[in-house]
Parts: sequence; C-alpha cells; structure tokens
Amino acid sequence: MDLRGDAAQAGPGAGFAPLQGDDPVEVAGYRLAARLGAGGMGRVHLSHTQGGRPVARRPGDLGVRR
Repeated sequence: MDLRGDAAQAGPGAGFAPLQGDDPVEVAGYRLAARLGAGGMGRVHLSHTQGGRPVARRPGDLGVRR
C-alpha cells in the first residue's frame, strides 16, 4: 500500500477515507492527509513526516488546528 498520497489516490479497500468537514487539518504540526479510523480513543488520521514517512496522529494529541 502506498501511503505517500492522499486518500483520493489510495484506491478502494486501502483502509482510509478522505477527511471530513469536522476533521482538523493539522495535529501537533503534522498536516493530515486522510482518516484512518475511529474508536474509543477518538479518530486517527494519516499524516507524513517531513521526510515522507507515514505516521498516525489523533486530534487528542497536542496542537490541534482546525
């Protein structure tokens, strides 16, 4: 699975969805690319480090920006 693109490039069954209107655009300095899932601890989003490495972030992390 290529995690470098956004959700629109992921293809069906990739395990993530486009960001929704109520999703933040940035968490703790990481620009969000897609929604990975949601559960008891809240939503989890896909982002990338400056070097391009995929990381999971959640709005409960410090520095949420809407």
